[in-house]
Amino acid sequence: MRHKIILTLFMYCCVHQWGMAQSIDEIRHNTDEYMYGEGWGETLKIADNAALASLISKISVTVRNDFTSVELEKTEGQNFVSETSYNSIIKTYSQSTLTNTERMILKNEPDAHVFRYIKKSEINRIFEGRKNKIYELTSIAETADEQDQVGDALRYYYWAYVLLSSMRYPNELVYEDVTGSKQLLITWLPFKIESILSDISVYYKGRSITDENVVELKFNYKGKPIRSFEYTCFDGVDWSNIYGAKDGVGIIELRPHSPEKIQLKYEYEYYGESMVDSEVNEVLNSVQGKIFKKAYTLVDINKDVSIALSDSVSINEVNFSKSIIQEDTIRIVHKLKGVMDKVVDAITAKQYQDIKECFTEEGYQIFEKLLKYGKAYLVDKSNVVFTSFGDESYCRNLMMSFTFGSRKQKFLENVTFTFDKDKKISNVTFGLDKQAISDIMEKEAWDNISKIQLINFLENYRTAYALKRIDYISTVFSDDALIVTGRVVKRMAMENEKILGENRYVEFIRQNKQDYIKRLNHVFSQNEYVNVKFANTDLTKMGRSGELYGIQLRQDYYSTYYGDSGYLFLMVDLNNPEKPIIHVRTWQPERDPNFGIIGPGHF
Repeated sequence: MRHKIILTLFMYCCVHQWGMAQSIDEIRHNTDEYMYGEGWGETLKIADNAALASLISKISVTVRNDFTSVELEKTEGQNFVSETSYNSIIKTYSQSTLTNTERMILKNEPDAHVFRYIKKSEINRIFEGRKNKIYELTSIAETADEQDQVGDALRYYYWAYVLLSSMRYPNELVYEDVTGSKQLLITWLPFKIESILSDISVYYKGRSITDENVVELKFNYKGKPIRSFEYTCFDGVDWSNIYGAKDGVGIIELRPHSPEKIQLKYEYEYYGESMVDSEVNEVLNSVQGKIFKKAYTLVDINKDVSIALSDSVSINEVNFSKSIIQEDTIRIVHKLKGVMDKVVDAITAKQYQDIKECFTEEGYQIFEKLLKYGKAYLVDKSNVVFTSFGDESYCRNLMMSFTFGSRKQKFLENVTFTFDKDKKISNVTFGLDKQAISDIMEKEAWDNISKIQLINFLENYRTAYALKRIDYISTVFSDDALIVTGRVVKRMAMENEKILGENRYVEFIRQNKQDYIKRLNHVFSQNEYVNVKFANTDLTKMGRSGELYGIQLRQDYYSTYYGDSGYLFLMVDLNNPEKPIIHVRTWQPERDPNFGIIGPGHF
């Protein structure tokens, strides 16, 4: 079985070799097919850099002569792609191209002489690869848009739009949307962005219970609480760092004597998150960008509005089937509420010794890790939900904010507290958003036990990475787990690599559990923070019996020095829900044009 799995994953991989028998003289004289650069220096590094600089200069001239970008939009009298932006845009292509050049050392150190060359056909392939990236991002955005994932939709629509501005013929790119209609991307992408921004509304909710200088806001999208998106505010002196709203709630931190009306800007550029895609990041930093005026709004922070929620705790069953709620739920909830009142008071006062008795030993250890996850403080408790199932009970949706000083990175999380049969807190996790939970609970063919187990597993899994719980991660992977990671490389494809498209390849790396945990431990030690976000979750029950699941989802991974975005697949055994076992974990940066996303069908 294991061999079949490996064969399935790598059956698409091929050997691609690019050999050149031509002599240097032939390359120099065959200017119709090749471009080259030469460099001299005391060391190979100096000579090689000089050869690359010579080559990139020639590439830039060639691309420039073929680059016919038109005026896309005017913003205050300036083009979306200004004349001064052309050189920077061209450089993004040149940098990509240079990863696939060949090198010959004509003279070794000292006084080295290096020769670099490339086929001209590679340049056209780079344009084709960028076009495919635009279609991929647009498709992701459209899926997010359909599911009211506002932040993801805005981000990917705008990134596709910016990449479009760097194409040679942006007016010619046509996209087939989910309805089958043909859309001219140059006009359709900004229209989609404007439409989403128009449906966002924000209201003053009140002052934070922990800090008078923290204002709580209520965000709606199409009249319903927004799932997640980001924004900044102008407090009268300067623009803030990025804030995040989750399940309709967000915050802003004010200076003393801030104005009564605060200007907000809804985030659509996502410069900070572009680190997950180096190509997007390069282009974002090379073009002027576009201003969407509907992204700006004013909110009166001293005006009481009827939408403000009460501070009481509600018993809410919206995310769970009624059959889950036991007859003695009311009695249980009152007891749990008493415990959570103590926990909330302790978080507010930052005095935790008196609430140790509310936790199990392991539960309190996890709670301490959570409190050390950046600068933690309570944002909102008005939307908490209590539910009970079997021997366990849950308090969901206690909203907390976590800030990291080095880069002022903020994460807004709905925290879930799990109670054991003795009504002590045995676990603390970052919860899934309400829509993700609803998507799981609406699977009518599955029993409630399976649904709760899946929710618990996914919440524990993403929290373990954030809190750097290497012990939990090590336990949850089986000893013989198949762990395959794909990463994009821009060079000649070698054995065990799958050609993704022009000049770009995905390299599949298989790791055993020991190597994966070792590498992950190193990542945790080197980064101040790690945060994982899930979207587009698709779950499949595998096999005719038992609790074996295939989980496909899009994952955004953030850490202090690195970020990426791609498709994660997990095959997890939940037959013993207290000890879930992951048998397969795969990750790929993008959808493969031949076999799509690795999933249950490949195993």
